[in-house]
Amino acid sequence: MQLFRLWHEPGKVLLDVVESGPGDPSCCPTHLARKAVGWKDGKLQLLASDVVGGLSINLLAATDWMLVEMDGRPLPAGVVPPTTLVQYGKAAGFSGCNRYTGPVTESAPGNVTIGELAVTRKACDAAANEIEAAFLDRVRATTSYAFQAGRLLLVAPQDDEPPRTLLFSR
Repeated sequence: MQLFRLWHEPGKVLLDVVESGPGDPSCCPTHLARKAVGWKDGKLQLLASDVVGGLSINLLAATDWMLVEMDGRPLPAGVVPPTTLVQYGKAAGFSGCNRYTGPVTESAPGNVTIGELAVTRKACDAAANEIEAAFLDRVRATTSYAFQAGRLLLVAPQDDEPPRTLLFSR
């Protein structure tokens, strides 16, 4: 189970989580559930748990995501982090130096294809150019996404090597 969103209402805490459903492999949950937790009979208890939908690229809409890790490593200090915003069938954002945009399609829950990217051509320093090249390389090769503790993980597989990853926070 992975936390997607958390908030408080009078008398309870609500959580939207992505969890495994029937037939899902443990690596790749696809069900979105809403859980309510609160005090009952003097104990903190689960008050309700309902499946409210499936994992979908639409869950990403209208959320600005900021890159916090690339391939499991934090970004170097002083680097302006790349961003992404997914909505209306497009991914767009700041790539470390320039702006980019491109089409996004979802073939199945958690599986995406990012089409040809249009990127502006502003000149930047070597550090920004290096981050941008690595970031755009991973974005172009992305084939899947997942949520990890409310963060967005984009995955770009490689032959016979660990996948390349981009981890974003809100």
